[in-house]
Amino acid sequence: MNIEVEITRINNKHAILKSRLDKLEKKIDTLLTFYVDLQTYLDTAVKRGRIIDTQALDNLPIPVIKLLSLPNHLRKTVMALLKLGAHSSAEDIAAVTKRARALESNYLNQLEHFGYVKKKRESRKAFFTAVQQ
Repeated sequence: MNIEVEITRINNKHAILKSRLDKLEKKIDTLLTFYVDLQTYLDTAVKRGRIIDTQALDNLPIPVIKLLSLPNHLRKTVMALLKLGAHSSAEDIAAVTKRARALESNYLNQLEHFGYVKKKRESRKAFFTAVQQ
């Protein structure tokens, strides 16, 4: 009789452990699904330019702290300039930011005044480059 009681007790513990293990497996599956969805979202956001790949921040000519100190409208212009690279016109930047060329030209001239960008004229067109800080 002791053996039957012991077997029953072991079977009950086994059932409890199996139930807990099943719950843990479901939670792990949920976390893995969430991780994959999050990674997909972040990859898409980086490709669309909504967020910046953090590894790219190490090579910026303007320190991140200075970028964060800029107003949002100027920061968006600088980020577009950095994305396009050196020698970009207000028209090029306007295409990236989806804002008017005249507005981008104004913002770029403000940034030049503050020393964040350098302007170079080629006939009537102005080209801008981020200044190494």
